[in-house]
Order: sequence, then C-alpha cells, then structure tokens
Amino acid sequence: MTANEGEKAEVATYTSPAGKPEPPSATYTNKSVIKLGGAQAQVFHFGKAHTGGDSIVYFPDLKIVSAGDVVVGVQPNFDYPNGGSLLEAQKVLAQIAKLKFDTLVPGHSAPNTTTMTRAEFDAYQKKVDTLAMRFQELIKAGTPKNEILAKVKTDDVGWNVNMAQWQAPGRLDPLYQEFSAAK
Repeated sequence: MTANEGEKAEVATYTSPAGKPEPPSATYTNKSVIKLGGAQAQVFHFGKAHTGGDSIVYFPDLKIVSAGDVVVGVQPNFDYPNGGSLLEAQKVLAQIAKLKFDTLVPGHSAPNTTTMTRAEFDAYQKKVDTLAMRFQELIKAGTPKNEILAKVKTDDVGWNVNMAQWQAPGRLDPLYQEFSAAK
C-alpha cells in the first residue's frame, strides 16, 4: 500500500480498540502516478485537511476525483489530533478545485449519496470557506475559546459545530490556536 508520508506518521501513533493498522509499504511526498489497468491515477497530497496525511486520487481520463474524508457529504471533521486543519483545508480544497473533474467521490457521504457533481463540490468548498471565515472573524473580535462554538453561525450551511466532537480539547484547542495565530 502506498500512502503519503504524513499518513505513515499518523499510523505510527494511531490507537484504536480494533488494533493498529499496518504501516504503508511505500510513501510519497506531494505527488505519485499509478497505472491501474489502462487508467492513470494521479495521487496528490495538497496539505492538511481531514488529517495530516490525506491523499487525493485524480483520474484525469475519467474526470473523477476521489477525495477521501477531505470532502464529505455530511458535516466535515477536521481531525486535529491526527494532523487535520480547517485553515489548511481551505488551501487543499482550492487545489482540488483546479483539477478538471465532473464527479467527486467523497469520504463519508450523506444517506443515498455516493458521489458529488462539480457543482456540489463547489458548494461544499464554499461552506468550508464560510465556516473558516466566521471562526476567523469571531476570534479576531476577541470571542473566548469556551464561547466560540456556540457563537459561530452555521445554520445556513447545515452543520452543527457546537457538539461533543468539536468540543473535545484535542480538537477545539488547536482549532482556536491556529485561527488565533492567523489573525
């Protein structure tokens, strides 16, 4: 199995009741090209997003992108304990947007949704950018960390960030810190 170097580092420290996955047998830094049957797959690491080792697989001949959990059909999860970043995810999504594709295969999907159109991806990217902008504005205005999740407006994007997953110190602390540093 080939994976990004960041993924290899995450596997080394990963813990789960189900056990530890095997490390990748080969790694790449920013880009790798693989032939699968007669199709070419370009594998990119554009930076931190869901985790620090996310890979984006692009099939240029088919105009298909497989984004893993960088793009999801439900509320996103920026897994800070495993190197994720909402702020960096914006840059990753901007790189994906530069690819010529018609169909995107997200990681976790909404019920009855296994793919996204280009327009659906564009809408998802806009929601992530909106969320990041709102965090930035609230932190710049001095909103304390313990109030940020309750104050960030998300009803218009359809996501609820004021929940246990986002409130965990291993997620909230680095999220607040990265946006505070970006002021």
